[in-house]
Amino acid sequence: MIPFDPRHGHLFSLKFTRKLDVLRHTVEHSRDWIAQLETQERAKTGIPSLKIKFNQVFGFYIEVSKSNLHLVPETYFRKQTLVNAERFTHARAQAT
Repeated sequence: MIPFDPRHGHLFSLKFTRKLDVLRHTVEHSRDWIAQLETQERAKTGIPSLKIKFNQVFGFYIEVSKSNLHLVPETYFRKQTLVNAERFTHARAQAT
């Protein structure tokens, strides 16, 4: 028998509650959601080099290469300048 470890998840069975199932699905598919958001932002802004990344300082941020800075919308807030790119957060992220 394998020892119980709550850090591995599934402490509660599926269909224990609908809300828990929704939260579990969100956690398990969060990478897909971020990839989809990146695709949507690229299409909306026309910035082919746009990437959504994460670090411990800013959390999630949008990175745009210097050659595409003229395409950055006003709803993006500059957070950091790098040698070849700039990092931004989005207006929705500022509200929280």
